[in-house]
Amino acid sequence: MHWNLHKPDANPKRKAKAGQSSRLSFSRFVHRSVSLLICLMLTATMTAGCAKEKKPVRIGMTDSISTRLVGWMVAAMAEHEGIECIMEEVPGGISNLQPPLESDKLQIGVELAQSAWKSVLNERGVYTIQDLSTLEQAYDKRGLDWFALDNADDKYTIAISKSLAKEKNIQTLSNLAKYSDSLVLGAPTQYFQDADGYPWLNAQYGISFKTAVNLPTDLTADALRKGKVDAIPIHTLDGLLRKDELYVLEDDLNSCPQSQLGVVITQSALEQYPELSEICQKLSRELTGEKLTFYGRLAVYGLASEEEAALQFLKARDLIVEDPAAVESVS
Repeated sequence: MHWNLHKPDANPKRKAKAGQSSRLSFSRFVHRSVSLLICLMLTATMTAGCAKEKKPVRIGMTDSISTRLVGWMVAAMAEHEGIECIMEEVPGGISNLQPPLESDKLQIGVELAQSAWKSVLNERGVYTIQDLSTLEQAYDKRGLDWFALDNADDKYTIAISKSLAKEKNIQTLSNLAKYSDSLVLGAPTQYFQDADGYPWLNAQYGISFKTAVNLPTDLTADALRKGKVDAIPIHTLDGLLRKDELYVLEDDLNSCPQSQLGVVITQSALEQYPELSEICQKLSRELTGEKLTFYGRLAVYGLASEEEAALQFLKARDLIVEDPAAVESVS
């Protein structure tokens, strides 16, 4: 009988090498698998991190009805493009709006070019449309882009009470000049210093008031309404919209300092959401001072909220078009 016996390897070193090779192959397999798993986890983490970087856009809302309406318009158009917006109240004007924009705590703000010219650039001369490029360059150095709303015009003029306008038949600044030496002007200190303030009014129309009272800007309308003063300086975009007994005087010489609204956006927000640039360009083509006045009155007189008034304008100009399917599903 023949037995097929298993003979031990005559070379034990070769057997040891074979076992060592198997262990090394398994070790490499484990190492590669772990490395691949780590890479996948890092990729997932980085992807999730990138997704989280899409931060919501914070829009600063100052007290002016005109700037607030534009803020709501930009927010609605941005939301329509899938950009989340958060509205943040900013008491006061540009002096309180500018710092959080420069520090990127806010990403969007709305202001008058004339106010920016004086308060941000600290210029003392009268702002004109020819200064727009200088304004844009100054904002660019601060990490901000200025989008001019070219047709949303504003004039810096004078308002009086409606009762005084009726009593003296004062409709224009030239009419006011005849009675100014018996009237009291209420205005902030800066108005008496700025080239586009009281010095301009006196040089262009010869207006010289009997007395001048220094008042913070936000208290001037209240002082006029209570009869403490007879006249106050006012921006037409705001004056026409106030629910006060104010009569905005006509600039019959057509020489009032003129300005436009501008949307200010941080460059970091534009890098994240380049659509914001196109939104501002579309809005600039459609929005005028007259339209802003009309829709602002809806909010001032309680016929619509600020947001609703802004939406009505956007839908009327086809800047926001509702999805027909969504409308049908609601109905």
